[in-house]
Amino acid sequence: MENVVRKRQGTSQEKTQSPDEAAREPRSAQGTSQADASEFSDHVFLNNFKVVDGAVVDFHADLNDKDGQYVFQNVAEDGLAYSAGFRTGDRLFQINGTNIEGFGIEFILDLLRTFHGYQVPQLLLAVERKPEIVAEPSVFLWVIFKVIWQDDIPKIEVIQTHKTDSEEMPYFDLLTYSWAGPPVNAYDIYIDGTTQLYLSIKGDNIVFDTYNPKSMFRGYSYFGGQPKNGNVLAYSLQSLQPVNKTPRPGTTLAGTADNTVSVTDFPEFMLGDEITEDPRLWYQKHYKNGFSFESTVAKGMYLAMAPNGVAMLSENQTELKVNRSTMTASKLEPSCAMTKV
Repeated sequence: MENVVRKRQGTSQEKTQSPDEAAREPRSAQGTSQADASEFSDHVFLNNFKVVDGAVVDFHADLNDKDGQYVFQNVAEDGLAYSAGFRTGDRLFQINGTNIEGFGIEFILDLLRTFHGYQVPQLLLAVERKPEIVAEPSVFLWVIFKVIWQDDIPKIEVIQTHKTDSEEMPYFDLLTYSWAGPPVNAYDIYIDGTTQLYLSIKGDNIVFDTYNPKSMFRGYSYFGGQPKNGNVLAYSLQSLQPVNKTPRPGTTLAGTADNTVSVTDFPEFMLGDEITEDPRLWYQKHYKNGFSFESTVAKGMYLAMAPNGVAMLSENQTELKVNRSTMTASKLEPSCAMTKV
């Protein structure tokens, strides 16, 4: 493997290092704004939205896997990670509103640095910062930021920062809606009772029914809306794909202004920013031991089940369970074949 050439800080002299040596050395931000992400296996790079030819932006921090906990190390004080508010020792546990527990370190690093066929200028990272005094509680830091360019030099623009005392995601007050970005996980949404009834798409209807291949919804998280109402999500059978692909109709849960629930498509603009009110967006907030879904276009109306099992909007909140999907054969009816959505 070729050596990496870097200039020593404050001198014109060059120092030749192997990639392993360079990865272990605490790095200054000077001279490392853009780089080849393959140089350092544990180093954090961000996608360079200025160009789409594979170039990346150096975040000036490492991310180490410590027994399944992802911890920032070697955060350079003159670098982008520090400017965003992160420090050495912070534990990263969430990216763009999605918990990263169980994801591999390479997946996470690739997620941050790779252009996936769509542009998301802002990024939400959530970290736990443990106190210097052991007896004191941890602080949880949530930062929405984006990379901007000044005189061809990347800088950090912090959009919002929140500090909380738990891992529960806070509300972000923005005038319009913006997609938070990947990853996009699959979820089961159901009413718990004697029999679990899962939110599903059947033909042109949204229903609560036994589990089937059209019960596995992908959850797309958004910034914006009214913080007091809850976090904003869209749920669709359509998995994340490059925006140049035609959206499939009949995949997405929607609440309408005339107080009905319908099924629609998931178009390209839903993976963008400055989205105005849209029937595909729902306020998801804690209710009893689960969640309730309030339509963003039909204010005060919640997702519920009619006596015939069809999904409807109601003034009364319904407790819904939302769990990471684990579609297995035992959850499917014997006659149901697995299909790819």
